[in-house]
Amino acid sequence: MLTDITGQVAIVTGASRGVGRAVALRLSELGARVALFGRNQAGLERTAELCAEHTPPAGIWTPELGNREELETAIHEVNERWERIDILVNNAGVFYPDRVDSADPFDIDRMLDVNLRALIHATRCCLPYLKESCMARGRAVLVNIASNAGRFGIPGEAAYCASKHGVMGFSEGLFREERELGLKVCAICPGWIATEMVEESGIDMDRALRPAEVAEMTALVARWPDNSCPTEIRLYPQRDPA
Repeated sequence: MLTDITGQVAIVTGASRGVGRAVALRLSELGARVALFGRNQAGLERTAELCAEHTPPAGIWTPELGNREELETAIHEVNERWERIDILVNNAGVFYPDRVDSADPFDIDRMLDVNLRALIHATRCCLPYLKESCMARGRAVLVNIASNAGRFGIPGEAAYCASKHGVMGFSEGLFREERELGLKVCAICPGWIATEMVEESGIDMDRALRPAEVAEMTALVARWPDNSCPTEIRLYPQRDPA
């Protein structure tokens, strides 16, 4: 039987659009209060409006994910306001495809900073609160939105692949560290998703995954029964959009 997450507090990064908005909306439909993290204030406000049709959101925060102090302050504020954090969805990411010999060093650093370093620091900061949820209620959930690019190398995306490979390794290691407490850690590895981030990639957007499909998988992990944990989920478009 799936777990009822009504009243739980979730943090979703990158919640102003795309997958992050879809995840926030699905969790709010299931009764969770979602703290919306992102950089686009207008986008976050629109997400909050959509969530409020189901469950009032926990609030909006706009930390620069590459700034560890801003990120930590925002997470601490969520816990101070609601006195619990039960679910963390590390969704925020950037994608700058290019060959290594022609890639802009700034783009490489940005992908590593947002896709990997910020994810690790957000998790590290949330971990004490997630552990408190485990001790008080027997469970807490961490979902990292990784990528199939984290499982194998793709020409023209080597640096992006490196950032997502890091997410995969981090997720597996953390699960093994904290599994006995009841912390579920899952890396969801989607293929191409029809979002603004990939609009110029030349894929067939009609064949790509929908953000709502990734959100539904995230919600499934959040409600997964206590006795087991899906640690990695691969999600492909039924028909190749590339």
